Amino acid sequence: GNREVLASTGPFRIALGDTQEVVIALMGAIGQDHLLNVQELRHSDTQIQNLYNSLFMTELPEASITPDYTNREETQFTIRAQAEGVAMIFAKLDDASSENLDTIPLFDDGAHQDSLAADGIFGNIWTTSPMTKGLSLGLTTISPENDTLNWPGLLQQIPTFGPVDATDLLVSSDNINRDGKINPGENIRLTARVGNPSNQNIEHLKILISTNDPWVDVQDRSQSLDFLSAQDTLNAVYDAQNPQTFSAFQIAADASEDHLIEL
Repeated sequence: GNREVLASTGPFRIALGDTQEVVIALMGAIGQDHLLNVQELRHSDTQIQNLYNSLFMTELPEASITPDYTNREETQFTIRAQAEGVAMIFAKLDDASSENLDTIPLFDDGAHQDSLAADGIFGNIWTTSPMTKGLSLGLTTISPENDTLNWPGLLQQIPTFGPVDATDLLVSSDNINRDGKINPGENIRLTARVGNPSNQNIEHLKILISTNDPWVDVQDRSQSLDFLSAQDTLNAVYDAQNPQTFSAFQIAADASEDHLIEL
């Protein structure tokens, strides 16, 4: 594919005879599809800059956020984080426009869904009403010496309602015998049947189907649904001329007839 290299510096002011440190980083990122490659690259760029700003004296913090969708009117999240050599951690929740929704402290006292007290795992509970677009989670870490580092967008595209699941996969095209089954050597196209048990309508839903099966070459893992109503189930409508309506896979010719593919 196309490769472009661009080195840029500045803007900065520099006096005659003065010196200026310039740091150039070469980086790459791979997302789930072409558009998500760009998103992942931007995300990686931010974190690399944060590591450099810390003078490489720390490691990237670890963060996790686990939803509880039991209540359809609000979603409760369990947030956990680990970071090297910190005294305090704050979790920052932003909406899809990067506007801050809330900033909460995380605790390592064994009383805030944080595992055991003083084990280096910080945690807390955060509750929100469902939103149509995903959130992002960032961290602010404070060292015992009161040095502060910000780590925005460690986790992104966090859904606030769900779960939205692909309940079935349909073989919409198999190029050898067209029997609606997956056979060795075939190029297959799958469309998903998706269920939305929440009270929220969904627009511009992207479905990613992937596998680590060595007998399967993933050619295009993503497909899209323009709209999925609340508490509804819908099949993606297959259109051979529109790659957004299916996911494509090539099955190895020497795969066995009874080989089971996990997607």
